[in-house]
Amino acid sequence: KERAAAYAASLSEEEMAAVRADNEKLAVFQNSEDTPEAKATLPVLSLSDLSRDPTPEIPTLTDCRDGVIRLFHPLPTSGILYTSLYFDISSLPFEDMSALSLVCRMLGDLPTEHYSAIGLDTAIKTDLGMLDFETSVVRDRRNGAVRRFVVARASALAANTAKILPLVRECALHTLFDPQEVLKLLRQEVIYGEQYIVGAGHMFAV
Repeated sequence: KERAAAYAASLSEEEMAAVRADNEKLAVFQNSEDTPEAKATLPVLSLSDLSRDPTPEIPTLTDCRDGVIRLFHPLPTSGILYTSLYFDISSLPFEDMSALSLVCRMLGDLPTEHYSAIGLDTAIKTDLGMLDFETSVVRDRRNGAVRRFVVARASALAANTAKILPLVRECALHTLFDPQEVLKLLRQEVIYGEQYIVGAGHMFAV
């Protein structure tokens, strides 16, 4: 607000009049009904465009290397590779899952042995589309057994796929859990949680 007020104060009467005129034109444009010609340019679907199969089969290629099962889904993704790496943590005591979930949310935000927090964030944003860690529970459809995993999810352009594993390894094995930095992130988590509760108060009130 202060910057907006300072900017407004720096304008001449002619410039302010031009701004007001532009705002009036924008308001008229936003409140005007689209013409039939404009509506005709909107993409639409008919029932014949929709598949009758609600769960189409996803193409899957499978191989095993060094005892690790790998699944490939050859789908059109505009040259972007989406990767999910599953690390089995079924032997971890169940009561430690909440703490591990919190640790996963910190990975990528804390400095590591080879990156500052800012440097790591820059590397992730420059070389990858995203990199996230989370805990997940998966039920085996074959026998109903439940297994727990830490999942690292990443995306990158095809030319940068070789940079995914080094950054996953850096976050997973070399993160520095400095108490002061961890405290900062915990405070942020509290703030985010409070904001979420305020925004979704109707859900918590039920």
